[in-house]
Amino acid sequence: MRWQMREISGGSSYASQNAPEAHFGLKEAIIIDTVRIEWPSGIVQELHNVSAKQILTVTESAGPTPTARPSFTGITRLADGRARLVINGESGKTFRIEVSNNLADWSMLQSIQITSADGPQEFVDETPTNATARFYRLVVVP
Repeated sequence: MRWQMREISGGSSYASQNAPEAHFGLKEAIIIDTVRIEWPSGIVQELHNVSAKQILTVTESAGPTPTARPSFTGITRLADGRARLVINGESGKTFRIEVSNNLADWSMLQSIQITSADGPQEFVDETPTNATARFYRLVVVP
């Protein structure tokens, strides 16, 4: 099993613009098992058994309203290796905080419910780590 990741952004430097396409080198592959798209809104779309050697145009499907989108407004590494996360999201919604060291394998760290519309909620990852990279994401719990 192999996986590849591409990130699309508007531009990476002054007065520049990146191409809106993601290109993947598939060698002699004929079928791609899964194409997974994680949109900035939090919507995740998956396409299965996709033929190689083609150009796909994918449009974001309907999903949560912008007020339902969770976001990290700050991540700070504390001196003892723990991480302090500041989370914004719609009051009353529950989110899963997931963690990864490689962006491929994710595990649930904690479920958190936003209890107040007055401001962001803080969470401290109590698991100190020496990993060179530790990634976090928020997933809306339906």
